[in-house]
Amino acid sequence: MLKIRLKDFYNNEIQENIIVNNIKEMEEKFYKLNNYFGGVFMETVEGVRSKFKVETIDELSYYLGQVIYFLLDKKKGSKSHALIEPFVNVDNFLVLAKNLDDVFNAYKHEFKFHWIDSNNKFSEIWKALSKYKNEKFTMNRKMMFYAGYFDNKGNIFFNNTSKQVEGENNGK
Repeated sequence: MLKIRLKDFYNNEIQENIIVNNIKEMEEKFYKLNNYFGGVFMETVEGVRSKFKVETIDELSYYLGQVIYFLLDKKKGSKSHALIEPFVNVDNFLVLAKNLDDVFNAYKHEFKFHWIDSNNKFSEIWKALSKYKNEKFTMNRKMMFYAGYFDNKGNIFFNNTSKQVEGENNGK
């Protein structure tokens, strides 16, 4: 009985099994991402994640995903990942920068003055965005953006009270 159920679970002809189709779709996307990075996608992401620096356009793309996730998380009420459409449905970093400026203005109150570490990181990301503003936001760069946006290891901006201005009280 178990053998038959497992066989059905992996049967390509069973189209109504949404879970199986979703797993297969995620697996296909992973392999596409992995192939883009020469088979070492996770190592590339780990390298970017391990030490904050924004020296390359791929690092910028990853950290843009991080900052945009942080800002969109501050939206009140109903929210979904559809909120990232203004950032991924663009062709270049200049348009992405304009859209980031719009969302930053909507949620700038979430960046506290005494969050020195997060403020410095945002500043570095903004400087790099200015540097690469004339570059195309290609599918490969969008993949790095998604890696930062969906990173389940954590977001650099949610750890915002690690360094504070003396005299401030942990963001309260």
